[in-house]
Amino acid sequence: MVTTKEVTLFVEGGAFENDNTSTQTVDNTLALREAFYNLFSDLGIRNVSLKIEMSAGYKNALKRFLNKEDVHKFLLLDLDKPESQKEEWFKEASAETSIDSTKLNDQKDQIFFMIQAMEAWILSQPDAIENWAKDKKYLRVKADKPISDDNNLKDKQPQDILHPDKALGVITARYFEKSKGKKAKYGKLSSAPDLLNKLDRIKLKSDFIDVEALSNKLKA
Repeated sequence: MVTTKEVTLFVEGGAFENDNTSTQTVDNTLALREAFYNLFSDLGIRNVSLKIEMSAGYKNALKRFLNKEDVHKFLLLDLDKPESQKEEWFKEASAETSIDSTKLNDQKDQIFFMIQAMEAWILSQPDAIENWAKDKKYLRVKADKPISDDNNLKDKQPQDILHPDKALGVITARYFEKSKGKKAKYGKLSSAPDLLNKLDRIKLKSDFIDVEALSNKLKA
């Protein structure tokens, strides 16, 4: 008989539901959680019951992760830095949250990053952006220019792009219109779920070392 392991993945992003949270925000957070679930499930996880916990900002995500008394838990955060500065992130996180650095370092191998942020994943696959916009029935602007030739992307590694959320916002507005003369907008909650669902999982794992490392941990 195959035993199913229960694993919790805390992810930075989304919003907590309270009396002031709009129905749209709640629905978008649920969609984002489902998108992350689909993504990691598609990476070949077997015999694992995966629970995704969207945890708003990184401090909340980190706190919830550390407070959970379970070895089968992982944390996925925006690094907001170059990959070479992971160690600096741990030092800053300990200082900013008053979390004991020893406690944080003891669980370092269960913490993974979207480098430099989730939107870098999306920027790494311009075809996914095109397909997303097509599904949204957006009008394509500058149809003769590939998104990959945009100055935000050309000759750059997605992991090296500073503020990839802003870059994705610029690209969305530059190449797509919701209607004639009305630029399309990228929203972290409103757009990200559908964009994540368009990503080629195998390519993502190949391009981002933490995606591969986390998927391997989830399968272990």
